Amino acid sequence: MSSAQQLDRIIAGSSKIPVFCRLFENVLWRDREATLVDLGFNPIPRSHLHELSKGQAALHLTTALAEDLCYGGKLLGKGTASELAAEFIGRLHWQARFFANTAQPLQSRSPAFAFSPLSDATIDTGVIAKTGEWFAGLLWVFSYD
Repeated sequence: MSSAQQLDRIIAGSSKIPVFCRLFENVLWRDREATLVDLGFNPIPRSHLHELSKGQAALHLTTALAEDLCYGGKLLGKGTASELAAEFIGRLHWQARFFANTAQPLQSRSPAFAFSPLSDATIDTGVIAKTGEWFAGLLWVFSYD
């Protein structure tokens, strides 16, 4: 089983919320929009992606996995959410760069209009990872009203 398949299984088994997780191999960063569309997502222009530090990415994912994006209700325990975020980030190259679809930190309970949607969900967010010229991974959380 590949690393990506293992991570998909870990995320799917630990979460009862709509989550998409994928690690990519041999997908160029410049081809990310086409890849996302092939996976059923909306294209998201580079101008709508905001870079996060590794720590910010971990906190962003932890919050997205732990709290409902629409109403803030508890989804997963903070510990479980933090472990899943760390598992995703830990499978990426140490020089990976991270991007989210909001310029405001998720932990500040950003209003819905602060997000550039990647799906048709009411609100969605997550982290897109890049290593060098490669589209490295995606962990995305969806919330429906």
